[in-house]
Amino acid sequence: MFEVVLVVIMVALLLLVAIDQLLPLRGQAEGAAVQQSIGVMQAALGHHVAAEVMREGTNTLPSLDNSNPVDLLLQPPGGYQGEREHVDPATLEPGNWAFDAERGVLVYRVRYPEYFEGDLMDPPRGEWRVVVHYAGAREPGNIRGVLLMPLAATEWRYE
Repeated sequence: MFEVVLVVIMVALLLLVAIDQLLPLRGQAEGAAVQQSIGVMQAALGHHVAAEVMREGTNTLPSLDNSNPVDLLLQPPGGYQGEREHVDPATLEPGNWAFDAERGVLVYRVRYPEYFEGDLMDPPRGEWRVVVHYAGAREPGNIRGVLLMPLAATEWRYE
């Protein structure tokens, strides 16, 4: 009987150590998935800009300011809840995306906040906006680029 109790205790200890080592992987996976989604949206935005410049020049690019970058994707990121007139981050389920049409902002609500640091922590989230950059006056001929810009610093911790 003593041997069985000893084996159960050893297995429990090993399980606790394994869980302690594996839990941070959730935060790592979430951070990687968010960065991948943002990268895919930035690439789609770049492709769209190149196609527009070839077709129309830079005249139509100002309309991209505050637009929804998910509209440029063939498939939205997992957990995308669509475009809404107004997004209240407190009501957005953790691990989901939504586009706030009123502000022109893409919002991601963090699923595992214990592995996240950022300037938007009530609730923990990241926010991005499509921004047209100009060199000088805001005229189509002065456009220097179109970016999906974060509105606040975000970082996933991997402990």
